Amino acid sequence: MYDAWLDRNIEYADPDENETEDDMSEYPQHEKLKNCQGEHSTICSFIEWLEGHKEMGLAEWDGKHYWPIAGNRKIESLIAEFFEIDYEAFMKEKEAMYEEIRGAASRAMAKEAL
Repeated sequence: MYDAWLDRNIEYADPDENETEDDMSEYPQHEKLKNCQGEHSTICSFIEWLEGHKEMGLAEWDGKHYWPIAGNRKIESLIAEFFEIDYEAFMKEKEAMYEEIRGAASRAMAKEAL
């Protein structure tokens, strides 16, 4: 749940002969995530376990009270911050990737129609 922003459809594999090390330089926040993917997944799994099996969760202290942290986006951004990933920039990179994929698909469909 909390690693939904990771998008399991994006593979962070080692470059093959069709990719270069510089390909991910367009997406530096994704590169940071790629470098800590295992640790990130462990933290997300732990938070999900706390909530699902222990009925516990994260909370914020306002000086007087603890308030449950509501919303996946807040927790996702905290996890990103822990790994020094700019969450907003990450989401923009992700949208740019989707745009690139949509553009490639559109071009392929147009080429097929000819």
